Amino acid sequence: MTTRISIPVKFISNDRKGTLDLAYPQRCSRCNGPLAPQFETHPLKYEAGLIRNRQFGKKFRSSIQVTLRIPLCDLCYLANFTENPDSCDQDKTELGVIAHWRSIGIIIGSAFALAAFILLMKIIPLPTENIWTRYLWLMIIGAALLIFALTFGMTELKNRQIRKYLSDHHYNFNLHRADAFVKMQLEDPQPEDEAIVLSLENDQWAEECAQSHEWRFEKIEPKIKELEAK
Repeated sequence: MTTRISIPVKFISNDRKGTLDLAYPQRCSRCNGPLAPQFETHPLKYEAGLIRNRQFGKKFRSSIQVTLRIPLCDLCYLANFTENPDSCDQDKTELGVIAHWRSIGIIIGSAFALAAFILLMKIIPLPTENIWTRYLWLMIIGAALLIFALTFGMTELKNRQIRKYLSDHHYNFNLHRADAFVKMQLEDPQPEDEAIVLSLENDQWAEECAQSHEWRFEKIEPKIKELEAK
C-alpha cells in the first residue's frame, strides 16, 4: 500500500528558494530504522498563476524552488544512491562528492559531443587541407565517449560495491524512493492549495508525518493487473 501526502502552498511560499525538511517522525522514512542521519532529496519547482499570451520571459506569477528532504538511515541512503545518484549531487557526503563529479563528467562529455556534432555538420567550417582538421570531429567524439565510459563505469563500479555491502547486511531491496511532484496550476495560488504530492510506501511513517503537520493524506491500494490467457 502507498500513502499519498498533500503539502499545501503555505508551507513553501515563505521562501522563493529553500528547503523543506520532513524531520518528523525521527526515524528512517523507508525502513523505520531508529537512526536517520541522512536525507533523500527531491528538488522541485512549483509554478502558479499563468501569465497568458506571454511568449518570452517569465510565464508564471509565482515560481518557487524547494528542496524536499525526508530522513533516511545509512543503509537506505546507500540504496538511494544506486537508485538515483543525481539526487545526492548536493549532499555533503562521500557519495555526494561522487555524484557531483558524475554530473560534471556528464556535462563535459555532452559538451564534447556537441562540439563534435558542430564540426561534423560543418556549422563552423575548418580548413580541409590538413587531415587532422578533417577528422577533428572524430577525435572529439572519441574523447566524449571516453569521458562517458569513465563517468558511468566508475558509478556502476561504486553501485556494485554498495549492492554487495547491502546484501551482506541483509538489506530489503524492495524498499524504494518516494515519489514527489508539484501541482502546476493556472490560477494564482491560495494558502491551502495543493502544491506538492508525496507518495511513500512506508504507510506508518507517512501517516505520522502528515498528522504532525495537519496535512491531508490518503492510502492507495496497489493496482493488480490480471493477465488473461488467450
